[in-house]
Amino acid sequence: MTAGEFEPPGVSGGVHSEESELFSRVERFSIGVFGFSFTLLGGNFVVSDAANDTDILETLFGLTPTAIAFVVAVFIVGLYWWEHYLLFQYVRGIDLVFVTLNFLYLGCLILVPFTSEAVGQFPGDPWAWVLFAVVLSLLASVWTTMLLYARRRGLTQQAVDTRIEALRGVLMAAVFVVSIPLAFVLVQWTPVVWALSFVFDWLFLRYAER
Repeated sequence: MTAGEFEPPGVSGGVHSEESELFSRVERFSIGVFGFSFTLLGGNFVVSDAANDTDILETLFGLTPTAIAFVVAVFIVGLYWWEHYLLFQYVRGIDLVFVTLNFLYLGCLILVPFTSEAVGQFPGDPWAWVLFAVVLSLLASVWTTMLLYARRRGLTQQAVDTRIEALRGVLMAAVFVVSIPLAFVLVQWTPVVWALSFVFDWLFLRYAER
């Protein structure tokens, strides 16, 4: 009897296929973490006790930095939810290294609401934006690492060419890394750099489709 005969259904050579229980559990858990992140983002809107001494319009105006950070964070989480969804469409199976990278990715994702609240509370402090940029660069880097590892390990679908997606991930991570020192100069304008990166990403995709 060989060692492979002890492996459960859907597992071969340490790779858990799309039909395996682990693949299903990891995918469902990831979806839950994304949903939890969105819930945490909504909790950033807190009206302080001092608001009792002001009118509603002044109170809402005071929440403007938090609202801007919220919009940026929602866009980021939504974007990476889509990228994560595509990643699981690209792969035909996962192994323990891939699962570990996925947990690291989700750990970075959970930090997005925290960094969003930080820039909402301290919009004039460059370190808040630096923290946000660091988390975003980690997200992009880990996602790209997952994709490259899956490709090298042979976990991707044969009909899928992941080189373009990997290059997009590298470029996105590079933009976020560059924005870290720029945050000390741009401060509240740091998201402009991120917005430009998404424009360049769209143009890159249009060029790659030709």
